Amino acid sequence: MQSHEDIELFLEMAMTNGGGVEHIKQAFLVAEKARAKLDKENNEISLNDLIASAIAKVMTNQKSVQFG
Repeated sequence: MQSHEDIELFLEMAMTNGGGVEHIKQAFLVAEKARAKLDKENNEISLNDLIASAIAKVMTNQKSVQFG
């Protein structure tokens, strides 16, 4: 993963591909390692921020599918 956007997309995919809780938990760990690697010197974006953004996108996509 080369950017925070890549990490966010990775998390979004992990939450929508039906892998279950353990799958999502592992995705969070992978995402945190990737985020830490990108932000070696200063942690500009926290993993919580990336997760929250990915969840918001998942929820928005689900609403548009359900009501669209």
